[in-house]
Amino acid sequence: MVSLYHIQTVRFNPVLSNVQIRPLSTFQNRAVGLFGTYGWSGGGVKGLRAFVEASRLVLIDPVVEARFAATDADLDQLRQLGRNLAAAVR
Repeated sequence: MVSLYHIQTVRFNPVLSNVQIRPLSTFQNRAVGLFGTYGWSGGGVKGLRAFVEASRLVLIDPVVEARFAATDADLDQLRQLGRNLAAAVR
């Protein structure tokens, strides 16, 4: 039997794990936008946000986390995130 802990921390955290093993100097002064979806408890975006805030990265708002499928409001926030990211890297 696979526990919920195993699913969230081992099977679905390859991005977070990859980011955590890179030297922080690789990511300094970079614009970052965060978005994701969750079904039960979430946590992926929360974990990435903690990493971004602990690093010298520029977090671009809004941070979007949709439950299950994205709603129209979530999609509007994602479009705004895209515009804000584009403005940040110009």
